Amino acid sequence: MVYDLRRHQRVTLPRTFVMKIPGKKTQYSRIENISEGGICFDCNFDLCLQKNQTLHIDLYCCDDGSLLEKLPIEVLSTYEHAPENMQMPVPKLVTGARFLDLNEKQKRVLYRYIKYQAM
Repeated sequence: MVYDLRRHQRVTLPRTFVMKIPGKKTQYSRIENISEGGICFDCNFDLCLQKNQTLHIDLYCCDDGSLLEKLPIEVLSTYEHAPENMQMPVPKLVTGARFLDLNEKQKRVLYRYIKYQAM
């Protein structure tokens, strides 16, 4: 069972926002939703993120080219999800994470992304 631990309003960003996960092999993920406190995203099975793992991610907006770099996150949960409305569902991993110690600039840009979409 997945518990909702976020205190802030979740917002669905347009599909033009992507998340980059740096590593040995850089991966890109779709953002399911985001709030001032955390992010939910899907990723490939070959990217095995563990609970309590910390890493830095980048958010990129393809519409205007804005980039929010090196956001520190801590993975809180990962679960497999297969869409129910497909004849042959392709499972994906859905990961929930919280933001850790964002600097003031990161907070301002993140807030702008979220408030723009919440309107």
